[in-house]
Amino acid sequence: MTLTHLPATRGRQCSIFSSDARTVFVLLRQLDLLEVKVAVNPPIRDPEPAFCFVDVDTATEANFEMPTGYSQVPMIALIGTETPGRLEWIMQRRPASLLMKPIASHGVYSAVVMAL
Repeated sequence: MTLTHLPATRGRQCSIFSSDARTVFVLLRQLDLLEVKVAVNPPIRDPEPAFCFVDVDTATEANFEMPTGYSQVPMIALIGTETPGRLEWIMQRRPASLLMKPIASHGVYSAVVMAL
């Protein structure tokens, strides 16, 4: 088995698109430990991040449109409701990784590594 080098997280930028205060709090705490710079619900004109988190439960066509330039940004889907419509919506956006809600301290690093 060949070992590969894991991508560095220190200094990377990410965006979190979520209105769930608990989810954002846990992600901010974990990403701070990984030394990732975070923007929560940033304006569309903000610089393109290395990756982003998208809360699938609250994102819809009406209230969430990936900002221009984000199409190549790896997305980590935050999934709480496993309904066919929500899963279909996020699968159409081809997430690089996912986390099941409620978000906990474990799993965030693995999801980031998978996305990068």
